[in-house]
Amino acid sequence: MPDLTEGRVIAGRYEIMSLIGRGGAASVWRAYDPALQREVAVKELMMPPHLGLEERRRVMREARTAARVQHPGAVPIYDVVTDAEQVLIVMEFIRAPTLTERVAAVGNLPPEFVAALGIQLVDTLEAAHANGIVHRDLKPSNVMVTGDGRTCLADFGVAMLVDRTGRARSGVAGGTPGYMSPEQAEQRSVTSASDVFSLGATLFFAAEARGPFDRADWRDAVRAVIEEPPTVPRLAGPLAPLFHRMLSKDPKRRPSHDDVRRSLFVVLAQGMPGLLEGAGPSWERTPQPGRLPLSSPGRAQEDAAADADPPAAPITPPRLPLRSSRPPADRG
Repeated sequence: MPDLTEGRVIAGRYEIMSLIGRGGAASVWRAYDPALQREVAVKELMMPPHLGLEERRRVMREARTAARVQHPGAVPIYDVVTDAEQVLIVMEFIRAPTLTERVAAVGNLPPEFVAALGIQLVDTLEAAHANGIVHRDLKPSNVMVTGDGRTCLADFGVAMLVDRTGRARSGVAGGTPGYMSPEQAEQRSVTSASDVFSLGATLFFAAEARGPFDRADWRDAVRAVIEEPPTVPRLAGPLAPLFHRMLSKDPKRRPSHDDVRRSLFVVLAQGMPGLLEGAGPSWERTPQPGRLPLSSPGRAQEDAAADADPPAAPITPPRLPLRSSRPPADRG
């Protein structure tokens, strides 16, 4: 079918307004929902015409499965519809720059800011994994960051849907070269540990203003993910040991959600010394919308912080700086 065009109404409801972005296997459009009088984002999956009816139905089922992720840190999916035999995913329209855009504007982020973002993202991933959903394409351009440092993660399960359509043009199973895990690059089974790898690569980008496996050619990036160690971080400071663990080639050697969260909390506390003031034995464990949730700690990475009691209430993420407090990454 031809691409969506401005002014076109899909599924008898959503009016296409403008193109937001286009990739090899999907396009994203801004649209208007007159029924609820709100703007939405519509992701159009480019399914080839030879895809059979049963395979199309499977894509629809899996798109609806991805919609089960209900968490303040995940972009909600409102609807899954078909139009001219194409699958369209209707999502909330988020007015915030991506992490890619944020870093391009201000440079690398200080470790405590990266830790604040990471704690939110690992909490969102944990909620998805509890529902049996692996993101498969966590990368900086799928993380939206508001001005006060809150994150919203988009495209849950979309990499899986793209792979189903057979339009993953990079020759690998969905995902993005340089950010997908080695097992995904080799088209082996993916698990929650695969998302931990991608989260590590994404946070590395935030701290270093470059990815751990950046290469000029996507084939070289895929090869690096599978065979080569990540670039040595120069600006990540206390985050470097955690990145090393998260980017392990062996999924079994990567840290758990709790381990990642605890290590990030240590870095956040080091960067914000007043964080632990007034901390008591009670620790709020229930995530709250718009707040930075902290769950029960796992193994402490820093012995000095192992005995510190977390604060009694959720913490508002620090505001992102208008400018990076550190020099730009050396891209040489």
